[in-house]
Amino acid sequence: MEGKTGQRIPMSLSTTLLRNSMGEPFAMLNIARDITSGRADEGPREPQHAIEMINRIIGTANQTMDFDAVFAEIATEINTLSLRT
Repeated sequence: MEGKTGQRIPMSLSTTLLRNSMGEPFAMLNIARDITSGRADEGPREPQHAIEMINRIIGTANQTMDFDAVFAEIATEINTLSLRT
């Protein structure tokens, strides 16, 4: 990925397949993180926070087939994550 200056930035990519309550896949959650020196600590401060975040998103996805509701939950989690840093 390229930064604002056009310089390449090393990224970590995590992909999770989201399934509905019947176990059928319906979406993929992709999280890209800048892993350059000094920025690797962005995001959840502890692995437990990341697990809890994914569980909340999956919990919402298991309760509804409404993509707007699922993506609203993802946006809420990302905004909450941004406020922690």
